[in-house]
Amino acid sequence: MKGLSYQYSNSLLSLANESGKSELLYKEIEYLVNSEFISRCYLNYLSSPVLGFPVKEASIKKLLKSNVDDLLLKFILFVIKSQRANYLKQIFESYITVFEESKMIKRFEIYTAYDFSNSSLSLLKNNLESLFNGYKILFKVILDISLIGGYVISWDGKQLDCSIKGSLVKLKRELV
Repeated sequence: MKGLSYQYSNSLLSLANESGKSELLYKEIEYLVNSEFISRCYLNYLSSPVLGFPVKEASIKKLLKSNVDDLLLKFILFVIKSQRANYLKQIFESYITVFEESKMIKRFEIYTAYDFSNSSLSLLKNNLESLFNGYKILFKVILDISLIGGYVISWDGKQLDCSIKGSLVKLKRELV
């Protein structure tokens, strides 16, 4: 995971740790990743050579001034001034990954055909916490009716398929 986005995100994390703002920036960056701020269209606007930096700076300040910490705002402006705006999404995603690794957080995506009950999620979380000793577990539940029933858990590029659809696909492979 070495590259431009890693270097920028690692630098930001170091600055955030020095000022005691790593957790705050983590939350703000998560918000920005899930917003229109890093949409392809907006990043193209920020990368445009037609617009000068003062126009982009004014736009960013107007958009983010009251929504993000000054450290993050200055960092974003630095990235834009360095003509690296098109890397903001990767930089932010890298920051989230590096921060979560440093804080021993594991992120899981659960694809399910139906909503999980709170007791089922709690049971699953407890089991995963015992498997990943010392890690804090975060879930994102995604409804996918194509699974028919059951669930699929994804984390760190791995996948555990306990769905009816997955079982049917496996059975079909064995029969053919």
